[in-house]
Amino acid sequence: MKYPLSAGELSLLSVNCTLEIPEHWSQGRATYGGMLASMMLRALEKQVDTAGILRHASVSFIAPAGPGLLELHIQCLREGRNVAFYLITAVQETIVATMEVTLARGRDSAVRSADVYHQINESPEHLPAFSFGQDIHLEFAEHFDMRWASGALPFSQTEDWQFSGWIKAKKTGLILHPSSLLMLADAWPPSGLAPLEEPVPMSTVNWSIDFELPLAGFDESDWFRYEADTVSTRDGYTVINDQLFNQAGQRLLTTRQLVAIFG
Repeated sequence: MKYPLSAGELSLLSVNCTLEIPEHWSQGRATYGGMLASMMLRALEKQVDTAGILRHASVSFIAPAGPGLLELHIQCLREGRNVAFYLITAVQETIVATMEVTLARGRDSAVRSADVYHQINESPEHLPAFSFGQDIHLEFAEHFDMRWASGALPFSQTEDWQFSGWIKAKKTGLILHPSSLLMLADAWPPSGLAPLEEPVPMSTVNWSIDFELPLAGFDESDWFRYEADTVSTRDGYTVINDQLFNQAGQRLLTTRQLVAIFG
């Protein structure tokens, strides 16, 4: 069978591929969710031949994934004239995550809003480096340079529900394609942690991502601005709205996360 396949061919069968989750990307007891989501989306980009533009992805983190082989099942649920829907299932003995992806062609329309820009008035190189804390060792964070811009730090016992920062990859060659943006957008702690006194276990349950622009490749040295706003926190869960901007201040994606907080 030749790859990539058309969406029509994928609608007739489920394509299976096997990837390997690398070592040193742990986030607590599981592989970093941003890495897992990026791998799933990248597999779709490589397997599917479509003119549709990446518009939306929704991830459910069902069980912890770890280093080693990861089996992906990719299926086109429906392909219309302009919109195609895909389902990606990630398996390591059991299902560890699912991702629904929407690709859609552009169409002529009388309705168009202006692109969202953020006024950039700071240099990330001059901002303090962000660390999760001396007693918190998260392997995945070692792959990123993160700078704190505004808001209260996690576990500072402060009623502050918003923060912003800058992030880029430390290693040359890591950020090469649009799906890599998921690794950058998911690296930060939930914005609802500032009122806590000390670290507690937490886990993302669902993550919904809307892509603002037809995304091209990015330079390895690019900085990206991240902004988070807590929507609500109650009953052991927090809902967060996030945004990711490029260095020019143009918004690239918006996300919404449901995070379980065990404490």
